[in-house]
Amino acid sequence: MGSQWQIESLAVHTRHALHLSLDPFTEIPFTVLVGQTHTPLALILAGVHGDEYEGPTAILDLAAEIDVETLTGSILFVPFANPAAFAAGTRRHPVDKGDLNRSFPGDPAGGPTAQLAHLLFQEFVLVANCIFSLHGWSKEAQLLPYAEYPESSTEAARISREAAYALGFHYLHPYQWPAGVLGNAAGAYQIPIVEGEEIGRASCRE
Repeated sequence: MGSQWQIESLAVHTRHALHLSLDPFTEIPFTVLVGQTHTPLALILAGVHGDEYEGPTAILDLAAEIDVETLTGSILFVPFANPAAFAAGTRRHPVDKGDLNRSFPGDPAGGPTAQLAHLLFQEFVLVANCIFSLHGWSKEAQLLPYAEYPESSTEAARISREAAYALGFHYLHPYQWPAGVLGNAAGAYQIPIVEGEEIGRASCRE
């Protein structure tokens, strides 16, 4: 867990552009903003599906705007969680056709998608105190923005629901995610999580 980086080693009130290495050909870039304290640590990630562009765009803009001098806690931004799929412009991993959001918590001995899911889960998910996963509806569909949160009676689900309301989405959907979805895997570790769905049609808006 967190073997390639440790937030405790980063000074407070600092900004860091880092990357994870999955293999000699795959790097996952991420940005860490350390505020007044190392924790709580919020994980905001996008690009789980490579043809959803709203999330990566939002993350790049937001990460550039936040002032670490006024930040309470820390934020971990991952704009391109599935870099091979993003480069290919496809929902699934181009090598094994795996769906990353049906592969968590992953398997270090599995195929490319399972290995990627395992790396992301160990290095990012398990060190986070809360998660906001940004999605769109791919190139083939379009919808009104909404947020999903876990449908459960756990404390993590309660916090997730409150966070979903606080994020300002007009439509909210309590959800029982199937196995392999990031929300399901994070919930098994009682990590609050919200999944936001935006527009689709490979588009972005202000």
